[in-house]
Amino acid sequence: MNTKATKEKGPQNRRHPRKPIRANVTYHYENVRLNRLMTGSGFTMNLSKGGALIRIETYLPPLSEIDLHIQTSDGRIVKTKARVVHCKRVAFNRYDAGVQFLTV
Repeated sequence: MNTKATKEKGPQNRRHPRKPIRANVTYHYENVRLNRLMTGSGFTMNLSKGGALIRIETYLPPLSEIDLHIQTSDGRIVKTKARVVHCKRVAFNRYDAGVQFLTV
């Protein structure tokens, strides 16, 4: 049995298809370890009905719940809560965080 093939998720395994949409985002979350409110900004790499991949400048711990504000192309702000699924460093001060929307 090829374990690599069973662990990989392809587009056919996703509940909602991703769209390559770039939109500005801001977020904040409570860092309980440091006992402070953390804020940051970035942009979406892609969006789906269930979540997004966002490029940001600060590492977000997986399982963190964040308040995410997404600016639409017409200037409106969509506010949602999201959970960080993964966060991976892609360059110096650049991280890609996959987030799952908890509210729409």
